[in-house]
Amino acid sequence: MLSIRNLLRRIYGFVVFKTNRKKTVRKENGFDEYAEAEKKIDKYWGEIQRFIFRKNFNPCFSIFIKNLIMKTFLTFLILFIFFNSAYYSQIIDADGNTYNTVQIGNQTWMKENLRTSKYNNGDDIPNVTVDQDWIVLESGAWVYYDNDASYEVPYGKLYNWFVVNDARGVCPSGFHVPNQIEWDTLKQWVSSHGYPGTEGYALKATTLWDDNDGNPGTGDDAFGFSAYPAGRRYHEFFYNFGRVTYHWLSDTATSTGARHGQLHFANSEMPIDIYSPKKFGLSVRCVQNQGSTTGLNYIEESDIEIYPNPARNILFIELKNLKPDKIKIIDTQGKVSIEKKSDMSQIDIHNLKPGLYFVEFQFKESRSHLLRFVKN
Repeated sequence: MLSIRNLLRRIYGFVVFKTNRKKTVRKENGFDEYAEAEKKIDKYWGEIQRFIFRKNFNPCFSIFIKNLIMKTFLTFLILFIFFNSAYYSQIIDADGNTYNTVQIGNQTWMKENLRTSKYNNGDDIPNVTVDQDWIVLESGAWVYYDNDASYEVPYGKLYNWFVVNDARGVCPSGFHVPNQIEWDTLKQWVSSHGYPGTEGYALKATTLWDDNDGNPGTGDDAFGFSAYPAGRRYHEFFYNFGRVTYHWLSDTATSTGARHGQLHFANSEMPIDIYSPKKFGLSVRCVQNQGSTTGLNYIEESDIEIYPNPARNILFIELKNLKPDKIKIIDTQGKVSIEKKSDMSQIDIHNLKPGLYFVEFQFKESRSHLLRFVKN
């Protein structure tokens, strides 16, 4: 049976390890967290024992004090784990893989790239390793970078966009592939919390990025997003491992292209409005469901036009044989600023503050489409 001291040593060691934001291993840079925890418990327990068992001290009262200490400590531990669980929770995908999550602003993101080989209904996502087979795909598939399974951790799998757009879903329950608004919201929050123009630096991991002409390509992982340079699969080859990470977004850009996020070893920026062919293999990073801007299924961009852009007072809308149920103007924080009926051909925006906005066209069957514009 464990002594009270040894039990406290183990509990305290667990708490120290749990509270480490980056969840380091037992030993890192010569520092052993559990050994340090044991030393502290030995020190404090010795002082407690000397107080409790000093001469002329009532033995019954000594037992009472020991029990009180244990109950107090365990109560603190239970409350600590309960309140801490919101920040250090884990989720599970259809393949049984577990992921840590991190809260950044009002969003909760997976701290790791997706690794599942199954859709949420249990169907397998094909692992297509032959170049010529990958090129002609019009359905979902995944690969390891360079077809090497050793890259799965910490880089995850690479998926074509047909996986992202599949109705069976690929993210763990309660999570989804982010859209452009949610990616931009992440950027705006990071920018406003000490990293204007260097958002990419704040999101990149502190290791495994290549150097750029002698300059470190790593970031400082300020908020625990922990982006690693997983590279991507082109039509016939793999490219940019160690240098760039690409994360699919759920938005289409053209009939053959879709939007994605990108972080680069050669700069600290977080560019937006980037897209690649849907047949490319990129990483997937999921975000927790919240609000009405999630889980959208987008239509072709050529069917809708807004102008002028930038706009000052009036934003004109042209729809080609389409009739949305609602038209919303949303700011970069996801807040609906204006909501109109479907028969609008122009929207008065003169009361909006200058900045970046999105026009969301909502259609039946949960289809939706987003366009960006700048209000002068």
